[in-house]
Amino acid sequence: MADTPAAAGSGGGGGGGGGGAQDLAAALQEIGAALLRLEAWPGARGGFLEGAAATAAGELLRPLLTVAIAAAQTILLAETLTHVPSVLRRCSSAGMPYFFAAVAPNLLQLFRIGQLHSKIRGLIAGMLVNVMDRPGCAAALLAAPAAEGAVEALIAVAQREEEPYRSNAFAMLAMLAEAGADAAERATSALLPLAVERLRSGTAAGAASASTAAAMRGPTRLLYQVTLSAPAAARATPGLAGAAVGLLIALGSEDWAATREEEAGRVALFKVPRAAAELAAALRRAHADGEEPPLTQSHAALALLQLVRHSEGRRVAEALTRAAAAEGSAGSLLAALAGLLEASVDGGSSMEHIWPPCSGGATVLSRMVTVATAEQLRRAPRLAEACVRALQYWAPQASHAHMAVSIHLVVVLSVMAGFDGWHAGDAGADPSAAPADTAAALAAMRTAPGLEGALRRCLDWEQGQQSGDGSIMLTTAAIKWLLRLPEGKAAARVAAAVAAAAAAAAPAAAGPAPADPTAAPAPAAAEPPAAAGERAEPRAGSSGRSGSSSSGGSGSGSGAEAAARPRVCGECGNSAAEEPLLRCVGCKAQFYCGDACALRHWPSHRAACKAARAAARAAARAAAA
Repeated sequence: MADTPAAAGSGGGGGGGGGGAQDLAAALQEIGAALLRLEAWPGARGGFLEGAAATAAGELLRPLLTVAIAAAQTILLAETLTHVPSVLRRCSSAGMPYFFAAVAPNLLQLFRIGQLHSKIRGLIAGMLVNVMDRPGCAAALLAAPAAEGAVEALIAVAQREEEPYRSNAFAMLAMLAEAGADAAERATSALLPLAVERLRSGTAAGAASASTAAAMRGPTRLLYQVTLSAPAAARATPGLAGAAVGLLIALGSEDWAATREEEAGRVALFKVPRAAAELAAALRRAHADGEEPPLTQSHAALALLQLVRHSEGRRVAEALTRAAAAEGSAGSLLAALAGLLEASVDGGSSMEHIWPPCSGGATVLSRMVTVATAEQLRRAPRLAEACVRALQYWAPQASHAHMAVSIHLVVVLSVMAGFDGWHAGDAGADPSAAPADTAAALAAMRTAPGLEGALRRCLDWEQGQQSGDGSIMLTTAAIKWLLRLPEGKAAARVAAAVAAAAAAAAPAAAGPAPADPTAAPAPAAAEPPAAAGERAEPRAGSSGRSGSSSSGGSGSGSGAEAAARPRVCGECGNSAAEEPLLRCVGCKAQFYCGDACALRHWPSHRAACKAARAAARAAARAAAA
């Protein structure tokens, strides 16, 4: 085997592809199975790939990272790309350049395709930028025979493409310039004037924004590298000094200061002694006092969120995790965060009021997941159910800007359900091997109508993010893992069985229930979310409406008793005259305005609903006897 990464990975640029889609999919499946056994390969020292083994892993993937595959099988290409970070995590520092030399030329060819789907192209760009910054990787790419012309190709992208690809190309060229003098010379002669223009763009009126800052990042990095490697060329570039001075002045303006305000506030908060401890204490106290609505808790969680997002925020997440572990199963920190998720599931309020609790609670929890053990999280009895309910509510209706919080919910739920990829690196774990203490999460998933659809929307959104870091790929693996669980599809099967049972029972009913002109059909999500560990109950013909008859059976008493009760919402007290009321799908005795009230009232109604259903089943058995 060759002695250098470039030589080891010089076996061609990777073929395209004959065979049909089924053959390609089968090949990819075989590749995935082989990659999961990398630790057993010759040359994998201590489970990490080095030298020839890292090159062999790259050669496995290279034939599927081609322009031909991109044109014919975009989905297959996207699936192949998910394996690249998985292998990188299994490479040692010395082995990473070997693997990168094998796949990087093909990734660069794909990055140059302007017609490639923006999500996939952004994913490839993120991979290249992140990995090329690792020691030895940029040099390995320059030395790879298959990468001839890479510098010129990136120069063309930087000159002709729009953002974010232009800035990505500038950043890659800066790293190649650092690795090789020839690359630095070619990039300098071609792009210095354009880089100066990009600096000037930051001084224009109204330019202060995060997007402008991102667009200047790549050109600024190239200019910095040029000043180190070719200072004479930098000094000779017309307008460079003036553009740099102008940008420094602009960055001191009020407009640019405002864009930095959030980060500055985060840093200032991080420096406050015991800030995290005091915020966590305020969160606990407000939760223990039964604060409603949870305004203090929401503000405390959002402030904690700023702390965990800080560059040193991992320490805050670790401290919160230790505090939660010390409290045990009766602790209030995790319970308070779970309560915020529950409070956000309130369709009767504006997003302005119900979004912050979900955003703060979900994001803080997801940061804790990265440092906590699964057992610590599973001590919170309500957390799994709260995650499922919030995910059901938010994922289907969240805008693109809000989808990231749904992803945080998926992260927490996956750990609660048994996914251990965040710590063990086993993104392909068998769902059937979930530990026993995942029962609450699995039961909550079984009784969650529409969960599979919510997970698939999260998967689609996550795969479209323009980043190639490991966390994106690991989150994708977690979503796929949840979708492979039988519990992820159980709710759909239960709903189908319920509909079939209701249709079969309709002809046997004593008579149709009188129509209530004020009633409205209950959407699937409006059914009370059966608590963890309980099955969804079959619906009688009138269970979805507030009909005046109790035909179809009621577990809470006779039809006369049900009719004698005033029809008011069990949560807000609105009467049938004010709002169309829906029956509880379980006991058929409680009424609600809709999904929001049913979900909020469920914790207090759960015991009575369960008892009513048990009584109804006992009565049915007695009648049958």
